Amino acid sequence: SKELLPFSGIGDLQRAVMNSFRQAVFIQHGSSAPFAKLPKQQQTRLWDAISASNVEAYSEVLQQLQCANLSRCRSLAVRLHLHGPPHMVLLHPVQPFANDGETAKLLS
Repeated sequence: SKELLPFSGIGDLQRAVMNSFRQAVFIQHGSSAPFAKLPKQQQTRLWDAISASNVEAYSEVLQQLQCANLSRCRSLAVRLHLHGPPHMVLLHPVQPFANDGETAKLLS
């Protein structure tokens, strides 16, 4: 749909941002369980860190959602912003390793 949904406050933005995190966790782990298991207090802390531009608090919560290492990661979320017209956003999973076992590179 190319229709812009109405924005009715910061709650809409919070839901959109948290849904993006849920999607990224699903792409990384093949399940959204790590996000769902994150205590509500930590989810609130994540949003508060984002809205306050607190990189340290953001990183502390984010570490709980990320794969421990690349070998445990199913794929990585890569979001591309293409400026138009029209502006397009593509979210695409990328495998962390190439077929030869080396770390994958997006650009060479």
